[in-house]
Amino acid sequence: MVVGLTLLVALVAAFFFDWRTTLISVVAIAVSIVAAGLVLYVTGATLNLVVLTGLAIALGIVVYDAVIDVETVTRRLRQSRQDGRTESTPHIMLEAALEARRPIVYATVILLLAVAPLYWMGGVSGAFVRPLAVSYGLAVLASMVVAWTVTPALSVTLLANAPVEHRASALVGWLQRVYGRVLARILPRGRVAFAAVAVLTAVGLLTVRSLDRSLLPSFKEPNLVIHLSSPPGTSQPEMTRISGRITRELRSIPGVRRVAAHIGRAVLGDRPVDVHSAELWVGIDPKANYDRTVAAIQGVVDGYPGLKHRVQTYLSEMSEGAVTGSQDRIVARVYGETEVGLRDRAEGVEAGQPVDEPASLRRTSSFRSSRSLLKPRSTSPPRSAMASNPATCGAQQQPWCPA
Repeated sequence: MVVGLTLLVALVAAFFFDWRTTLISVVAIAVSIVAAGLVLYVTGATLNLVVLTGLAIALGIVVYDAVIDVETVTRRLRQSRQDGRTESTPHIMLEAALEARRPIVYATVILLLAVAPLYWMGGVSGAFVRPLAVSYGLAVLASMVVAWTVTPALSVTLLANAPVEHRASALVGWLQRVYGRVLARILPRGRVAFAAVAVLTAVGLLTVRSLDRSLLPSFKEPNLVIHLSSPPGTSQPEMTRISGRITRELRSIPGVRRVAAHIGRAVLGDRPVDVHSAELWVGIDPKANYDRTVAAIQGVVDGYPGLKHRVQTYLSEMSEGAVTGSQDRIVARVYGETEVGLRDRAEGVEAGQPVDEPASLRRTSSFRSSRSLLKPRSTSPPRSAMASNPATCGAQQQPWCPA
């Protein structure tokens, strides 16, 4: 954050090349972000990664509002002084502010309407992305209010006695010269410009299909989770052997810092898996080449064709579960030691029987239980016990029967 703020101040100062206008812009930007954060705090929102993402997206609009207002006021003020106009400084600044506000208000309304569908998105996905839209909208609205109030007040205070002469920024001059040369070459070749735009548009439309359309971004996180699933009926020792072999291969990859494995379901775990399933946790060294290391890990797992597998980051797994989970507002998990007890308890909660929960939960309008499906299993005694039973060794000789 400190580095980003330093770069922002440096760029604004390089473009304006004046300490007064730079100070007004930086103060307006800071007040807009702080005002949006204050509203979030009052409403009880938490400053999480989703909220910070919304503020970061709105930061470009906040900077534009601050810069365009200050630039318009400064330009009108210097122009009026050079023309010898007798109007007062506040009157000139008011005209400049009104000149810049009308198009910016229209642009602000358009930007808010663009994210309006996110406010009414339902389900878990809506709860996940709605804070982003709220923080974005609050930052944009706060920027508009600051541009109406704080920026004109600071302009009157700091620019009223500012000198008329102003040294142009060297960076702005260089950019204007480069832009002028490029524009001078494009204007006589209008057809070529239109053809280039058409080609770029066609290429963009063709590449849309190859883009990842998932709701969540791909996180380059150093902690990976590998889900393994062998054919049903695989024993626990065999799954342990396979997982151990994969673990040894993963540990030999340069850039892999640690590997841990988990077979079957954890004690009191909520994942309905059997001993033919396993999870591997892989830690990647931050100094290693991330893409190359992940590709090597994927190659090792792909070397077991009879094994279903999935490699993803821990953050992706947790976020995916939050977005694609249940569509209910409240999810309550019931634990028990037997299947009958679990079903009785779930049916009791669904029927509205008293539970050891807060009174607000007892007043919930509706309950809906989702039960896991039972897996068919067959159990057979050991071969030694079957061989000792005469009923299993009759006229038809079996492989486990004694000769």
